[in-house]
Amino acid sequence: MHSNTIDKPAILRVMLQLFLLSGVISLLVYGLRPIWGQSIMAGACLYIIPQSYFALYAFRFRGARASRLIAQSFYRGEVGKYLLTLVGFACVFNSPVSWSVAVVFAAYAIALLLGSLLQTRAINQVRW
Repeated sequence: MHSNTIDKPAILRVMLQLFLLSGVISLLVYGLRPIWGQSIMAGACLYIIPQSYFALYAFRFRGARASRLIAQSFYRGEVGKYLLTLVGFACVFNSPVSWSVAVVFAAYAIALLLGSLLQTRAINQVRW
């Protein structure tokens, strides 16, 4: 059965899944090495929060008539995502809390890769 509307991709649901997975992993690691556990959660959040902001802005509008609004929303979402990422890294590394820099960057990179894979899967399941 065909529909006249396109479903929104479940990007925010994917970000929630990634956040929960990161939380579980960071709690497990925190029991062994507390600084690493904190660093894993910080690195994952440095990806998840800006990406969620982008997803909120990028998928607000739908339809051909809203193409101008869609383009503006994508631009605002992308700029906001970069600003949140920059401010997030600045806050993490200027805070008095001890971090493992390598673990923060590794967790960010792994969250980025895993998030991209999960988002691709979610988008491929959207009914067009």
